[in-house]
Amino acid sequence: MLTLKLKVGESLLLGDDVRVFIKEDLGGGQVRVSISAPRSVNVERIGKLRTDELQCALGVSQ
Repeated sequence: MLTLKLKVGESLLLGDDVRVFIKEDLGGGQVRVSISAPRSVNVERIGKLRTDELQCALGVSQ
């Protein structure tokens, strides 16, 4: 699993066509993000998961 520390105004590029923008620091460990992706890409909010569930969802082997 990759862990990154980003600032407001920075973004991540996932693959060739999915970009995640850090829009606003809401404080308390929360940020507002925007996601730009083709309609063919399914984007879901997962919420809090146990580490093993998250790794499985991301396809990361332990």
